[in-house]
Amino acid sequence: MARGIGTSFFVMVISVNNQQSYDFLYVVNFGLMTQLAMGALWITSWFPISFRPQDAIFKQMRRFFTGCERIASAVHGDARRHRLRMPLAFHLNEVRSLPGRIGRWMAALPTAALGRGTREEAQALVNSLQELGDGMRVLIESREAHQSDTIRRALTEDVHAWRVAIQEILRHLAVSPVSEEATVLRSRLDAKLAAVEDRIESAINAAPLGRTYSEEIENMYRLLGAYRRVSEALVGFAGRVASIDWTRMREGGF
Repeated sequence: MARGIGTSFFVMVISVNNQQSYDFLYVVNFGLMTQLAMGALWITSWFPISFRPQDAIFKQMRRFFTGCERIASAVHGDARRHRLRMPLAFHLNEVRSLPGRIGRWMAALPTAALGRGTREEAQALVNSLQELGDGMRVLIESREAHQSDTIRRALTEDVHAWRVAIQEILRHLAVSPVSEEATVLRSRLDAKLAAVEDRIESAINAAPLGRTYSEEIENMYRLLGAYRRVSEALVGFAGRVASIDWTRMREGGF
């Protein structure tokens, strides 16, 4: 009893105070912070960013072929139109710079992600993309060169058919790099180019004397060379793309 009374006096003397307080605003603030954090995560899910090399390769190849398709859709004089100048310049910069970026991502691929492919084959594929990009730039430059109106009008139908075929191929490649077979692609494009070349010869032979100058004929053959260069680059890409194990590269385990 004496120890109990003494302990109670001791607690009273030292003024022990154990009052507990609860703030409802803390609960509200915590709930708001949780909702804001979840909302931020939900918004960031709209912008998927992957630092895996294979994901970057697929994304940049899709941008590359989309840019090539936009360039192929341009007709004579589009580069001089103000409303088309900026989009065309953007796509030209895309096809110029993306092959180099794709090459760096190819070099960063894990060995396991290459599957049955080799790094030499991956570099050859990048080189074919670079050749296609150079061909698209030469095509735009050749289209803007001075040409005979008579020959250009005669070529309108055949050139349009070639351009539509190229656009279709590039759209397919933007979706899947292995969507076109090299042998079939060569037969299709060679037939289109043969029709354009025959029409050029016929238009030059039928043109009145003095109406067609050597510079205009040279520019027209330069344009035909640009068409052939783009076609050969596409066939070369289709031939090299089969050496890459795309199924293995798309796997998420690397």
